[in-house]
Amino acid sequence: MPYDKSLDEKGPAFLLLKEKKFLLFFLAVFLSNVGNWLQNLALSWLSLSLKNTPSSFGFITFLGSIPNLFFSFIGGYIADNLNKRKTLICCQIVALSSALVIGIGVVFNFITYLRLAFLTFITGITTAISYPVYYVLMTEIVEIKNLPRAISIHSLQFNLSRMVGPLIFGLLVSFIGIEGCFLLNAMSFLPFMIILMRQKERMLSKKKDQENLKENVLAGFRYIRGDKILFLSIMIIFIFSILVLPYLGIMPYVVKNFLEDNPKALSYIMSSIGVGSISGAIIISFISRDIKKVFSRFVISGFLFSIILAIFSLSKSLPFYIITTFFLGMLMVFFYASANSFLQMWSKEEYRGRVLGVFTTVYLGVYPVGTIAIGMLGEYINLKTILLFNSLISLSLLLLICLAGRLKDFSKS
Repeated sequence: MPYDKSLDEKGPAFLLLKEKKFLLFFLAVFLSNVGNWLQNLALSWLSLSLKNTPSSFGFITFLGSIPNLFFSFIGGYIADNLNKRKTLICCQIVALSSALVIGIGVVFNFITYLRLAFLTFITGITTAISYPVYYVLMTEIVEIKNLPRAISIHSLQFNLSRMVGPLIFGLLVSFIGIEGCFLLNAMSFLPFMIILMRQKERMLSKKKDQENLKENVLAGFRYIRGDKILFLSIMIIFIFSILVLPYLGIMPYVVKNFLEDNPKALSYIMSSIGVGSISGAIIISFISRDIKKVFSRFVISGFLFSIILAIFSLSKSLPFYIITTFFLGMLMVFFYASANSFLQMWSKEEYRGRVLGVFTTVYLGVYPVGTIAIGMLGEYINLKTILLFNSLISLSLLLLICLAGRLKDFSKS
């Protein structure tokens, strides 16, 4: 096993915030993520205003996430071989520009459904490349022994922004309009860009396969395929992402068409997911970071999430929506934060970027495939029935993989 258990630090993850360098990094990323969540809701409502059908809404979500299926490998390659800081700065500039164009386009009424789709796709490309690069860069900001702590803190700030962003949307959308949400998001990129410009990057030694993108990426695939635990973990994430995670992408449509045609209702429910996510992140920051226990949380939370999603699909009132989405938010953090931590701790350092590139692909890349499939089926079948069916399938497949791969034995060994 490549991970050295002796690297685990005692005490809660919050102790890491005493380091000024990491604290500033944490705050800058938090502000950027608040802006992203603010824009996500504005984007959902804008797309529904331009074209209110399940397939058209699902297509916008699809375009924002599908780049993860094709460009995350490039991000993984860059993370292992090239300049991560400059890559992130370039991605931030492109995403900022896209938000500005959409916001100004709404003001002057030149944003059409097709133009919105194009800009959403461009922003999705920057996200796909940034994700693995960001995580590997984080390992250079903190010592390797603090990596599990850093991942816990990242999960906390990300999910805190998941709550704050929708709350700001609900409070300000009536005053600044949809266009104001996009413009605020553009401004939120600036602090993180400043931090990146001041960040020094560790120099990498040149390797023979660095110049060949194809061979470098394929080497990462061979490494994952040759490690049984990594391979089965990626399979679990794939199943979860294509069958279960799409609930988040179609949530605005479910709220608008099955509950209330009111953006504030969407704000309450998305904030409930955020509160649940924060609760999960706080719990993770205090409990054991032993690699076997992290793996157990990863698998068990996958089962529990599927069960709660089945219950959610039967919900009919706003209070019940809020309760179930709270637990969905909590379990989503347990699943993906634990998966992320485990993959980084288990992977060899020289392959970490490419492993995270594959993780991004199966986490965020296949998610839009599930989302657009649900959107297309939603033209003929009740969307909540589809969610119930998907949750039952995911439960069955997760159980099959765990039994066939004897993952229970691994978590106890």
